[in-house]
Amino acid sequence: HGESVFAQTPDRYTVTTTSPNLVYNDSEKNCKDLSSVGVNLGLAYTFGKVRRIVKKEVGCCGCPDDAHTVVVTVRDKISGKVIPKSDVALKNMSGDIIATGTTNNFGVVDFTQVNHGNYTVVGDVYGISTTIETIREAEFTPNAVIQKEVLYNDLRFILKGITINKGTRQPEPNTVVSLTELQRRNVKQDNSNGRGEFTFRLDASTTYEVVGTKNNRLSDIERVTTIGLTRSTTLFVDLELGMDNFDCNQVAILDVKYPLDEHYLTPAAKFELDRIVRYLSDHRSTKIELSSHTDSRGSHRYNEKLSKNRAKSAVNYIVSKGVSRGRIIARGYGENRLLNRCADGVQCSDSEHARNRRTEAKLICN
Repeated sequence: HGESVFAQTPDRYTVTTTSPNLVYNDSEKNCKDLSSVGVNLGLAYTFGKVRRIVKKEVGCCGCPDDAHTVVVTVRDKISGKVIPKSDVALKNMSGDIIATGTTNNFGVVDFTQVNHGNYTVVGDVYGISTTIETIREAEFTPNAVIQKEVLYNDLRFILKGITINKGTRQPEPNTVVSLTELQRRNVKQDNSNGRGEFTFRLDASTTYEVVGTKNNRLSDIERVTTIGLTRSTTLFVDLELGMDNFDCNQVAILDVKYPLDEHYLTPAAKFELDRIVRYLSDHRSTKIELSSHTDSRGSHRYNEKLSKNRAKSAVNYIVSKGVSRGRIIARGYGENRLLNRCADGVQCSDSEHARNRRTEAKLICN
């Protein structure tokens, strides 16, 4: 529909056309007054005896529907650190969600194929909204990658926890996790997801107790604290909450240890028995057997009596926490159920003998 002109410059070729509907200049990479998108410009030119056809796909600059990439970073405003696993939503100006994504380990999420328009982006950090950023249509310039940053500004810490089966080392999903603030005894709960993950928000200078509840699982009791932490450097507090199988008539070995020739409970032993207290409180129709043991040193008769006293000490402690005595059976097995080779006449270290001075628990289901 018009004449084409081919001009050679020292380092490139510039092609223009006199078509009434199209002006294209390859050296300046701009376009004007296109009547359609994707026009093929075919030009014939000759170098000596070689005739070539050059085809150039021409698209309009600033077409309303050409796609761009929007890159969003989620950052903690207080510490300046990026936040992985944050949900981000891209919305139109009516508030409708156009696209969603989750930030990677660098706190970044990409939205591709975003058409020209006006938008907002907002993040969600474990249920708390970030600041909101606006994208204006004027930012959709040719070849532009639009970058935005939204900020999390909550003053609390985030506890990122995972429930783990201590036997299999696999995540333990669908566990009810309770967070108790020890000073005021305020309790919050969360359910671990399919990956065993749970989250809570922690106040500054506060200590908490964390425990899980799930049928046939005996939960560790963990303590977490924000005492000594500052939000200018710390956002996340990590925790692994262990869960033991507590199946019918199968022994769960507790970390209840006794000094040599003694049956009293140490503070560490009491803290371990608190796991049983919590289980019995959460499962009010269950009964358990507590069995206590000794090492091989001393006579069989002496060790049998000592083990029974150890079992009674454990039962008395649990009863003192409000559990009915009728739900607990105490057994003393003396040195008859050693966990290692340290029988009579075998030379063993003190630590090897100490392993046998223990109390175990068994869930009674019949």
